[in-house]
Amino acid sequence: MKNRKKLYYRISKSEREYRNKERIRKILPHKNFKEFYREFIARERRSQTIKPNDNFELLKEPQEVISFVEILKSFKYRDDILEVKINLNDVKTIDIGALSLLLSSVEELSLNDKSVSGSVPKDKAAYDYLAESGFFKNISNVSKRLSNKIETNKNKNHNLLLIGYPSTKGKGRLIGENIKSAMGALTGIPQHYRAIYTLVMEMNANSIEHAYKNNKKHWVFGINYKEDENKLYFTFTDNGFGILKQLDIRLDRRVKQLFKDLKLSNGTLLKNLFDKKYNSRFKTQNNRNRGLPIIQNKVVNNSVNNLICITNNVYLNLETKNDLKLNGEFSGTFYYWELDLKLFNENARNFN
Repeated sequence: MKNRKKLYYRISKSEREYRNKERIRKILPHKNFKEFYREFIARERRSQTIKPNDNFELLKEPQEVISFVEILKSFKYRDDILEVKINLNDVKTIDIGALSLLLSSVEELSLNDKSVSGSVPKDKAAYDYLAESGFFKNISNVSKRLSNKIETNKNKNHNLLLIGYPSTKGKGRLIGENIKSAMGALTGIPQHYRAIYTLVMEMNANSIEHAYKNNKKHWVFGINYKEDENKLYFTFTDNGFGILKQLDIRLDRRVKQLFKDLKLSNGTLLKNLFDKKYNSRFKTQNNRNRGLPIIQNKVVNNSVNNLICITNNVYLNLETKNDLKLNGEFSGTFYYWELDLKLFNENARNFN
């Protein structure tokens, strides 16, 4: 007992007061309101608020959403901006594509030491969609300034937005289990669907191996289940170079000149890459884009519906082969596709 008492040291009143002041200062570091206001104004001058259009839907308004995302991502280059505020107050409609791009962009800003904060939609339908999407499940990990205080019905919620990194352990198992769970929502029985698993793993490989030049690699895999339609919507996003810029970096001078002489539009060039038109002709090039035909093959074989690719300044529907030139430049690659019960059953019959 004597030895135990020696472990305790009774501090003086002045030492205790100093200790308590230091503890309070860690939480409220300002001596008075004037000091607080001065810091508040300084922080506001180094912050930027950005607001999307009321209809924040990538599939319906691709030009507007891509422009918003590119402005948002551009703040990573601004040394004068420390915090980005995303104002979603007036958003009336929102889709899984816009949310996938938003989450990936917030992650990119965080990886470049930018703080991110924001507000949620006032519209109840848009708020519910955002809350149930899986967006807030990741947000506290993405930015220290953000926290997940929004509760969702986890037992009935089949939606997902999942961030992956090169260091993520068991990526294949994680992706496979989430696809299996999504198929359970669609068919009533959790089961694997190899076509979508192959699709996502190929996109993941392209993203990690080719899309980035630094160690800030990441991707976002999204699943949205609409019960009233009994339909699954999928997305995959990375914030790398984009397919066309990546190709331009890797091609040698001779091949670049040939493309220039052919005067191909970026939309036509992207379609040809997916259709594997260049692989056999340019065997010496570093990146022969062998993964893109595998992705295209899932549409050809009718394994998924409405497969869309957005990269650089091109919006391409791989099912209809229609392309749209974007006004802005999306530095990254985004995929979207759908699956309903009818298509799944057709594929199951053909497999058997």
